[in-house]
Amino acid sequence: MKKTILSLLAASIFFISGCEKNMYINFGFDSPINKNSRGLVIANIDKHVEKLYLHGNIVVSEGEMEVLLVDPDNNVVYTEKLTAPDTFRVDEYINANPGYWKLKYKSYECIGHIDLHLDF
Repeated sequence: MKKTILSLLAASIFFISGCEKNMYINFGFDSPINKNSRGLVIANIDKHVEKLYLHGNIVVSEGEMEVLLVDPDNNVVYTEKLTAPDTFRVDEYINANPGYWKLKYKSYECIGHIDLHLDF
């Protein structure tokens, strides 16, 4: 009986530890935009990641702002320039390649709010 219980326990532990959990990683911004402010997030994308999901909302009450997503080869793969008053929804899938990606924004006398995230 003890042997059966130990065997079942060992098999259960082996099965549970062998299950790989999908990791959900999120980088980005959820903050006010102030005049002449900047934001930068750098994400190291693994070679197993096929797609990136860029999503969120940007509200510009005054001024202008620019959002950029730059790939590891320093190519701009997504850009948006907003002028007040504007509310903008981002919902983009982007092919990923491994390396360091940069998500950034720059305010040009802008007042607003940015809630923008890069998921993979």
